[in-house]
Amino acid sequence: MQTSTGTKEIKVMPEEISEILGTSTIEITELKEESEKAVYSVTGTKKARIVAIFPVDMKIQAKVSAETGEIPSIEKPWWSFLAKEE
Repeated sequence: MQTSTGTKEIKVMPEEISEILGTSTIEITELKEESEKAVYSVTGTKKARIVAIFPVDMKIQAKVSAETGEIPSIEKPWWSFLAKEE
C-alpha cells in the first residue's frame, strides 16, 4: 500500500481479521492510512453473555494493523463490562 511515507507491506489479509478479533461475523469497511500506518477499519459481532446468563450478539468496531495484526483501537457497547465474551 502506498502511504505518505512510502510503501507499506500488507502482511495481514482480510480473511485473518476475524480470527484476530475473535468475532463471528466481520465487515471490512476500508483499508486506509492512519498515523503513517496501513489500517483496516472493521465492524463485527461477538457472541457474549450478559451476567453469564443471557446470550447476546455484541457489536464492535475496531481498527486492525494491516502490517502486524495489532489492534490499536476497539469500540464496544457501553454494557460490555457486564458481558463475558464466548
